[in-house]
Amino acid sequence: MIRDYFSKCREPLNYIAYVKKEGRITEEERKMFKLFKEIFKGGEENFIIIITHSEPEWVEQNSQIKNDFGDYPIIRVEFPPRHDDEDANKRKKSLQHLKTTLSGLRYNSVRLEFLNSSQSIENKISNVVSFVPIIGTVYQLISSGVYYAMEKPMIATDRLIEGNLGLRSRIAYKMIKKQEKLNRQRYS
Repeated sequence: MIRDYFSKCREPLNYIAYVKKEGRITEEERKMFKLFKEIFKGGEENFIIIITHSEPEWVEQNSQIKNDFGDYPIIRVEFPPRHDDEDANKRKKSLQHLKTTLSGLRYNSVRLEFLNSSQSIENKISNVVSFVPIIGTVYQLISSGVYYAMEKPMIATDRLIEGNLGLRSRIAYKMIKKQEKLNRQRYS
């Protein structure tokens, strides 16, 4: 769903936040963060980790967060339910802390090209097909045009380069074989 939404979104992103509730980091969360990084590949310099339901001490005491998620800025927030004035005050302070920390990061916006879920599957197939001589080259060159028409110029360029490399390596291979044949004839 995330892929599909962002594949239609053409807005630049200032902050790309991974939100996690305070607590032990599970293997499932590690997998989800890996998927998060895959989806938002190219925007790593705009990543932040937001830890909810958290006190400052918890973040400081759990250096494992950086080991599991990377050396991204960590912002802790506490947004308790609105039961009384004290909770409202905590919410207000937490929101102010979030705003202040985000504005202090001074990130430049980044424009990413997202693949929707079917394009993501096609991308994985493309990696396999690219190893097949001639067919892989043709596939990459054609898909370059398709992605260009879909207004995904960075992906189109990558595919064009991949196709050209395949074509050039094929030409180089033929030239080497031709030279070997000439050398054999010359020395025979």
